[in-house]
Amino acid sequence: MLALLPSGPLYASAIAREARLNRTTTYGILEELKRKGLAFEERRQGVAMFRSIDPGLLPSYIERRGKELLDAKDEVADTLPQLRLLRERGRALPKIRYFEGPEGVEKAFEDTLENNPQKRIYEITGFESVFTKLRPGFIEHYMRKRTRLGIDVAYVTPDSAVAREAAKHDKKFRRTASFIPARYAMDTEFAIYGETVAIFSFAQERPIAVLIEDATIAHTLRMMFDFMRDHSSTVGEIGHEKK
Repeated sequence: MLALLPSGPLYASAIAREARLNRTTTYGILEELKRKGLAFEERRQGVAMFRSIDPGLLPSYIERRGKELLDAKDEVADTLPQLRLLRERGRALPKIRYFEGPEGVEKAFEDTLENNPQKRIYEITGFESVFTKLRPGFIEHYMRKRTRLGIDVAYVTPDSAVAREAAKHDKKFRRTASFIPARYAMDTEFAIYGETVAIFSFAQERPIAVLIEDATIAHTLRMMFDFMRDHSSTVGEIGHEKK
């Protein structure tokens, strides 16, 4: 602020008038000049006044700041390889979200509906665990909402009385069932939708869910699903493997 240079300490209002700036802008600039050591504040009868450093000190100030900037440039140059590596790793790492407890698991189930532009879910599921560990009210809500949104489900599940009963309603809820022998009973569910894999565990007192957003993992789990479906039984062949 050149208005500071010609004379001694000035009130902010005088500086603003000389610089043709409003007071708010002037105070902001003065604070910045103080922070950089180019201006100083003193008080007379409780009122702030400002003065600049001696103009003769400006060349040494510029030289010092120039050296500091060069040092900062060298530091940034030294860290660039590490920054690039972290950025590349960040791109490669999958996005993982963790949910715990009944409410958390229900929130993860909602994600299979809300972030599913393909409107398709592939499940490897232990129906008995799902239907006995989740709140009945939520199961009904989830199935009706999924059907309303037009999201289809293809699922592979171990043979059980619960699975048989659920299969009777597959057409109503846009599902297609495939069955594997009962000895493969599980307390988990895998849901593949788009580039996301949802893993649900119902074995603990507090169920958990993990959502992994990664195209490679989703593709691998989808191939596992296809293999299991290709070696499963249809609804009419429950308990019998295809030959």
